[in-house]
Amino acid sequence: MANNHDKRPPKSSFDITSLPLNVLLQIFRNLATSDRLHFSLTCQLFFSSLIPRLYSVIIYVPLQPKQLSRKNYDNVLLKSDDYTLIYPTNAALFFHALNLKSVLGFKYSSLVQELRLTDLADPSIFDLIQWRDDKCPEFPKLRCFEFPEAVPIEPLTISEAPNLSCIYIDENFCKKVEKFHGSVDFIDLSHVREVYFKAKLGRNEDMLIFALLTKHPQMLRHLTGLHFTVDPARDSYDRVYRRVVGFFAILRRMGLVLHNVSSLSLPFTNHSTAVIVSLIGKHIYFENLTDLELYIEDDGGVLNLVESLQQLSSTIKQRGANINSLSVNYRLCKEDVQKNHLRSMMLLKLTEPFRNLEGLNISLQIEGLNLSNLLMILGTSLSNNTQTLKDIRIDIAHPSENLIGNMLPTLEDVDMLFPHLNYLNTCPCSMCKEAFESISGQETGGAASRLIKESIKVSSLMIIGHELDEFQRSSEEQPYCFFRNRYRRFIKTAGRNEKGYLFDHLVNKQLNESLRFLPKLKIFEICGMVYQQVGTNEFGLLFGHAFNGLEKEQVSDIVDMCRVLSGDYVGVGSEH
Repeated sequence: MANNHDKRPPKSSFDITSLPLNVLLQIFRNLATSDRLHFSLTCQLFFSSLIPRLYSVIIYVPLQPKQLSRKNYDNVLLKSDDYTLIYPTNAALFFHALNLKSVLGFKYSSLVQELRLTDLADPSIFDLIQWRDDKCPEFPKLRCFEFPEAVPIEPLTISEAPNLSCIYIDENFCKKVEKFHGSVDFIDLSHVREVYFKAKLGRNEDMLIFALLTKHPQMLRHLTGLHFTVDPARDSYDRVYRRVVGFFAILRRMGLVLHNVSSLSLPFTNHSTAVIVSLIGKHIYFENLTDLELYIEDDGGVLNLVESLQQLSSTIKQRGANINSLSVNYRLCKEDVQKNHLRSMMLLKLTEPFRNLEGLNISLQIEGLNLSNLLMILGTSLSNNTQTLKDIRIDIAHPSENLIGNMLPTLEDVDMLFPHLNYLNTCPCSMCKEAFESISGQETGGAASRLIKESIKVSSLMIIGHELDEFQRSSEEQPYCFFRNRYRRFIKTAGRNEKGYLFDHLVNKQLNESLRFLPKLKIFEICGMVYQQVGTNEFGLLFGHAFNGLEKEQVSDIVDMCRVLSGDYVGVGSEH
């Protein structure tokens, strides 16, 4: 018989550690400080599950927590839920904790798998060099690390990180090789599967690359990722391109083919040639590529780019059917509007062969693009992959000018392409009705109803253009190397606009209508505005305040625009 005095709850098969990390974190965050400590120390199962996941991926950001924007949907799981941020205020405490032992007997440093400290260059916040020299623990599970390039700090070696699977070769790495008389044996290359060449290397970079290739061909045969990255701020494209030429020239002499490379990053400049593209195709097994990232710099001589990218497109069409992630960063050095049509055609041809994309990232730093150019560049890659795309990121430099500004002269085309835009005069919400009544009721110099509607359209587009500029700036860092900085897109500074964004209010219905034709899409980003699927055929703005009405100045601007269109506006310097 059951013991009626036994009031213990029945055993449950539910395992709290099976909950998603963000749910565990929410539970943990909502406990009082004393309860957190007690729970962690007494619940071994919780401690042994949560703590390793918190220490797995560590990223330093030079901001305070209150400066960062929190996501609007806690039930949405992101890659960013799997990493932990450290800040200037707790950096010293974190590094101190790495050397401590937990109540279960393990060192916290033994939990770290990724350590990204590229922004921790200020010694007044934390002296990374002294820590590296005197207090650096062993990281037995560390897969990769990044130190700030501006700090003369030695990379971790086999004694501190014996199991690195990804290495970042920068100027400090080159200095370490020079110190070892050209040898890279301070790293255990038998585990390395990915190599990133940073934009700026040391004076011995040729010797380093030669030694890496000729003395360690076995490592090359096992490589799954090969990335030649650029630094747009330092105009490094040509230098990186020459590095690529030298790298593949050595492979040709060795007769070595990198069969296992599935992820590849390459630069293209006006000095690129079809011959080099053909050479790359002979030493990279394009049939095994799944991720491709291209950095394209155009200094005006676009015809050379046309030839080399045409060769690349041809190679992909024949052999690149398995590529499911494409990232294209195009940088035009100076405005050259006359050739923008040619650039658009070139990018259209480049993206045309891709038919199975799951991820698409297009970043355009091209001044003077018009709506027709944008449709050519983006339309093909989107329409060819409607059934497979899961993640779309589109970034256009200075969107108020290069995206929205170019739409203003073609409002009829905008209405035809985007019939579900939610303007003030058609929106049923009380905020928009109130604003519309205010605009209609003010003196507009006899403007007709048609002019009021047109002024609302023009002014609304101008407002959202400035919002996109602001939101684009809120990204902690532009992910020029998208493969390396995928996590960066979810690190946003808190928006300054407390009244929310008209952009979201205006385009949300149109966005949901358009994205219905992309059945697998989970995330869509435009100029920093990140939209995440939050329901069936429903996308919501992930970061930023909800829209709660126009400011008085914005309403006044719409009225002024109406007077401009009607010819009744009296500007500064006009005679009364």
